[in-house]
This record gives sequence, C-alpha cells and structure tokens, in this order.
Amino acid sequence: MKRFSKWVNPQIAKLPSDIIALNFNLYEEKWKFRFSAQLVGSIAYDEENEDWACDTYYSSHENLYYFCAKNWEQALEKFLKLAGKALDSTIVLPDRIEYVTAGFVDGSLEVIFKKKSN
Repeated sequence: MKRFSKWVNPQIAKLPSDIIALNFNLYEEKWKFRFSAQLVGSIAYDEENEDWACDTYYSSHENLYYFCAKNWEQALEKFLKLAGKALDSTIVLPDRIEYVTAGFVDGSLEVIFKKKSN
C-alpha cells in the first residue's frame, strides 16, 4: 500500500480545482501477470452512465501504477482492496471529490468511494 500511496498522492495533488470524480483505468499489460492503473479525473459524474469516465480533464497519462495478478478478475479484486484501504488510511482526497471508481477500460466501473451527503 505504501508504494501505491507514493504513486497516487502526487497525482491527487496535481488535480485541477474543478475535478469532482476520479477513476482508475485498469489495463492488462503485454507481460504475463502484469497490470497497470492510470488515474483520470472528470468535472462530472453520472451514476447511470459509466461513460462519464471517458470525459477526462485530468490524466496521469503514462505515469502508471504497475502490479501483478494471475488474471484480470484477481487484478480487479486486488486493486479494489488496495485502493479502498489506501483511501481509508493514507490518501487524503480534496473535499470536492464526490466519487472514486475503478475498472478495466472495456469493463464496468466499481465505486470505491462515495462522498457522504450532508
């Protein structure tokens, strides 16, 4: 988790002030058992339409977080646990962030964080 936090915290610090939703795009790399995550941010979030994550206003671009897993299902589960734990302990989100999701670019998005409404 320390390596993940070391990667993601500088990305969060660079977010433009109008970003309210974050998504971790997950990718299967060409090397066996290797996956990566890219952080993207948007000025809008739509619970009914996962394409909101395609409308990016911030991206970590080629600055990716690499990790290993046996298959894409294990990679998704492993990443969701990792990001969830990090969000609970070592990552400080700006107050304006309403949602954080993750998923493979050609798959469904899983909500990791949803801001509590007052």
